[in-house]
Amino acid sequence: MIGLSDLEYRVWTQYLLSADDFGVCPNDIDLFRADNPRLKQLPIRRLTDSVRRLVDINLAQQFDHQGQAYLYQWDWQDWQRIKHPRASTNPCPTADILEKCSPKTAELFLQHLSKVSPTFSLARAPANANANANANADAYAGQRVRVPKFLHKEFLALLGSASERYDLDQWYAQLDAQLVDTGAPIAEGDMLRWLRSEFASIVRDTFNGRAAFSRTPRKATP
Repeated sequence: MIGLSDLEYRVWTQYLLSADDFGVCPNDIDLFRADNPRLKQLPIRRLTDSVRRLVDINLAQQFDHQGQAYLYQWDWQDWQRIKHPRASTNPCPTADILEKCSPKTAELFLQHLSKVSPTFSLARAPANANANANANADAYAGQRVRVPKFLHKEFLALLGSASERYDLDQWYAQLDAQLVDTGAPIAEGDMLRWLRSEFASIVRDTFNGRAAFSRTPRKATP
């Protein structure tokens, strides 16, 4: 690629190979070296400088999550055209970052929200039993909808600086009223997956210029 040295090009290629289907991977030189034995033979400083160069020229972008830097590409899906992304344990960029991604890439990341495992949380694991009980307490408890604190924190983290524009409690109440009104069955084990799917849909609405959390939530699928 024009403007890249041979090493920078090799590091960029390795990022593409090490990234998950959403274009995210830890900004960790040890990961690149483990995935590519030839890079393992080179000085860490040269590799670090190469990654910094990729970010400086906007070939890759970076976001931080719980003290760890991650790489992503704002137009990843425009080039990769992933049709069936596999689930990933890497975090999703926050909503304010997604707003800067290409529409196709932002849409791909929204699939990320529905593909994380039911027990996945952006919150750190509690250190003891008392902390675990506190973390599993409900941030919202309605007649049908119960939102654990860790999931509420996850939504706030995903919204990032945009969280002040949204009323999550109002949205939870709308979802609860919807389920009470329709009587749609949702198994207890499916509630977290359903809430994440609903969250992805309202974030999608913000990309389309519609007001978030004020619309009627989608009906649950039996």
